[in-house]
Amino acid sequence: MIIKPRLGFLLLVAMQVSAFAQFAPASLNYAMMTQTLTSGTPPFASTGEVNMGLMLGNWFSFSTTGDVAPSGLGTYFYGQTGPNTAVFSPARTNISPIFSPSGTLTFTSATTGTFTLNGSYGGATGSARGTFVLTVLQPLVQPAAITGVAIFEVYEMIGESGSTRRLTNISTRAFVGTGGQVLIGGFTVGGTATQTVLIRAVGPTLGALGVAGALAAPILTLNDAGGTAIAVNTGWSKAPVLGASQVRSTIQQATSASMASVGAFALPTGSADSAMIATLPAGSYTVIVSMQ
Repeated sequence: MIIKPRLGFLLLVAMQVSAFAQFAPASLNYAMMTQTLTSGTPPFASTGEVNMGLMLGNWFSFSTTGDVAPSGLGTYFYGQTGPNTAVFSPARTNISPIFSPSGTLTFTSATTGTFTLNGSYGGATGSARGTFVLTVLQPLVQPAAITGVAIFEVYEMIGESGSTRRLTNISTRAFVGTGGQVLIGGFTVGGTATQTVLIRAVGPTLGALGVAGALAAPILTLNDAGGTAIAVNTGWSKAPVLGASQVRSTIQQATSASMASVGAFALPTGSADSAMIATLPAGSYTVIVSMQ
């Protein structure tokens, strides 16, 4: 007569604990996720795996097996919707047009669960389902307030005599941290005529545009093919400092007018974003974005 009520009470407590278990994390950065397809209709594959490295700034790299499209890069959106559910929408940015399906995650534990994807591409609308395994990692260097996400941009300026304007803009976004955790981009000037380009390293203004974890104060360094600095800028309101490179170049301070002339989005006056205008002869060049 005494044991039964106690067993019933223990069962009730166990049910309550299970009901309030929470597996879906509030945010998802610095993690590896392996998605295994169990079914899919075009434009999705029906079998295969996608191994994703999820990084700060909501960008990821991925490799694939089976019938899944080739490996590449992309961005993702993650948002917790319940104790064990979340929105997870990965966008492949290395193909044109960009493929941006919508998706959900349902956690059955802190590291496993099921996923769904829905989207349209190339005239086909379909869905995919499968299971996932999540491994949360620790960053190699814990981000501090001065580390963060930045973008590197190059715009060709208009009006160079004797040249054909072939480049409008290239840009890339990545996490910038301490030591060797820098953003590196490169470009080549061809032909025989010099080319004038606007080069920018945008960090704090990304925060105003809704990008989380933006780099507070980027350093922009333009190097020649041998790795010698041509010029360095630590804030677009200041003139670039010339380096030791022997390349015959002309370096100018970027202005709001010069940015507007090539369609670049505006930078607030006095912001810590960096930029410069460089007139360069034919050759290969490297741009490094680091943190102050």
